[in-house]
Amino acid sequence: MTKKKCALLDTDFISKLHITRKDDENRLIDRVLELPDYQFVCHEQIAIAFYLYDLENACRPFGETYYKQYYAKLEALRESSDEHFLEELARCDAAVGRENNLGEIKTYLLQQVLQSWQDIPLYLFCSDDKKARSSLANVGGIPCISAISSFYVLKERLGIERSEAKLYFDSWMMFHWGMGQTDFKVHRNTKEMQLIKMDGYEIFNRIYDGAVTILKNGNLKLRSCDY
Repeated sequence: MTKKKCALLDTDFISKLHITRKDDENRLIDRVLELPDYQFVCHEQIAIAFYLYDLENACRPFGETYYKQYYAKLEALRESSDEHFLEELARCDAAVGRENNLGEIKTYLLQQVLQSWQDIPLYLFCSDDKKARSSLANVGGIPCISAISSFYVLKERLGIERSEAKLYFDSWMMFHWGMGQTDFKVHRNTKEMQLIKMDGYEIFNRIYDGAVTILKNGNLKLRSCDY
């Protein structure tokens, strides 16, 4: 029997793949959830126990004063009701803001809890923000899958055909075109492994031509030295 892997879903990852769809009813996030042998969880499933201890550790990669700056007031609520604590936690989260590493903090927090409570392999399905994703992978030492590299995983693990994947990728590109983005970064196949920009559709074609592989931090790497 194949051992289950625990897959942590980052909020930014969920949001981007919810938007990406081949039609009104078929979203890319639903295809990801079809991946076999994964148990998918998100940060909202954490119990309150040990929350502050793990939260402080989760903030540390983003600065030694990060926890004190945004969450110190929670320390006075250790004996309060769960409802009161959660209300104040929501206010603290709002002060951090979703554009200020909030999703990554919650994902890293969940990672710590699951590593303590479950003896199963962990994977992070998380943001395309290289800095945030790398900090999670480096500190936690667990494999990551980014939003764009999920196309690679779905091809390899679910066997999604090129024609079907292209419908999802068209939606993915349309979303990014709206923000003025057409290129994404991949690693060259050199000793230095430089990150270079490549057109999204060229990356897609290389995924389906078997010309890229995935690194532990979720980045894609070219298999050949022709670029």
